[in-house]
Amino acid sequence: MTWPWRISSELRTISATLAQLSLKVNKIMADQDALNAIAQRIEADVTGEGAALQTIKDAIAALQATASQGQPLDFTAINQAVNDLDGKLADIQQVAASTQAPPAGT
Repeated sequence: MTWPWRISSELRTISATLAQLSLKVNKIMADQDALNAIAQRIEADVTGEGAALQTIKDAIAALQATASQGQPLDFTAINQAVNDLDGKLADIQQVAASTQAPPAGT
């Protein structure tokens, strides 16, 4: 009467293996969610950088138009745009610093 016990033992082994696989799948899914969140934040920061860069281009064009008319130049808008761009760059650097590669073998 050893064969039912052997089958029961094999079923426990299979069950334990499935439980381990389930844990690994859950970790992979959680890691993917974290990666998706990071990607969305980077996309938003890049969009913000594009907008800030366009603001700088517009400010330069306005300065050029003002200079061509002989009027005094006001650098307020371009300074603000540069500060905004610096802020977006800092956001991206923060994301990069806060992310780590997962440990090998996980």
